Amino acid sequence: MMPGPLLLRARVALQSVWCFVNGRALILGAPSCCPRGTRQHRMRFNWSLPAAGTDCRILEVRVFQRVAPARFHERSKLDTAERKDGEMAKEIFDIIILNGRPAAGKSEVIDYLKKTPVEERIRRFHIGEFEEFDDFPILWERFEDDDIYERHGKARLISNTTYEYEGETRPGYVFKDQFFWNFLIEKLNLFYAKRLRDVPNYHDTHTAIFEFARGSQHGGFAEAYSYLSDDVLTRASMIYIKVSWAESVRKNRRRYNPDKPDSILEHALEDKKIEFLYKESDWDAFSSKDPDHLIVGNHEVPYTIFDNEPEKTDKPEVLGKHLEEVCAKLWAIRQRCSSSV
Repeated sequence: MMPGPLLLRARVALQSVWCFVNGRALILGAPSCCPRGTRQHRMRFNWSLPAAGTDCRILEVRVFQRVAPARFHERSKLDTAERKDGEMAKEIFDIIILNGRPAAGKSEVIDYLKKTPVEERIRRFHIGEFEEFDDFPILWERFEDDDIYERHGKARLISNTTYEYEGETRPGYVFKDQFFWNFLIEKLNLFYAKRLRDVPNYHDTHTAIFEFARGSQHGGFAEAYSYLSDDVLTRASMIYIKVSWAESVRKNRRRYNPDKPDSILEHALEDKKIEFLYKESDWDAFSSKDPDHLIVGNHEVPYTIFDNEPEKTDKPEVLGKHLEEVCAKLWAIRQRCSSSV
């Protein structure tokens, strides 16, 4: 690697910078300017290897962070692109919403992304450091809360332990009030709003991944999306993981672990309960207005389909290849939306 220009993304004034690149200590010259409190600036440095024995301080580097520790990249590998106006264009989605039938493969996609190094994840999927905003843990915790109340002689607040279907009373948690499905969406809105409040420039580094399933029995996707906040809908892009009803049932049975009903990857529903809640879906109607966008009030949310039948999410190399294709298409749709604003 020959000495040459590097680009630094930073937010504070710097006199000189040491960093560690590809296993070698490098010293960078001072930037021309980067006033404290200003927006991100692009700065060039010429660097050279320090003399042997030099007493130098090595500054560890991390991708995208604007204060030390920070990450430096050669321009050819920089994970941002330069706009015509000289600003830096982000290369990550702000929000990805993952939807699909139960057991469609949403959690498996997230698990795959967790195991993919961030640099590769950005390059292949436009997904940076990410956090999950999943309604299932909230849902299950409310069932457990009610169990505690009942165990101490109190009335259950949110859920019942039986439901009526096909003329029979069947065991299984259900909500007392259907509105609780929309309450879950509002909780996701709240968690997300707190992240924006507490982490300055959150989306410079992070992609938020929302995950939920909905059936027509409790309002479907159309109703769920109507409760997403404007902040979410403005920034969101969506991937629908598509499987048939029969495939959803098959995979739901396969992942069932009765010892871990609260597990993200191993929770499941009894056949009759999944039929009651999820057999009927409004996805086709909800997505029919536009081939590339979900119409939600005044918002147009870009979306694409991850076709998971035959199953791809059980084969990491196949999953990754298809997800890369899906994300590339979604990124192109998102960029067209941005350029038309």
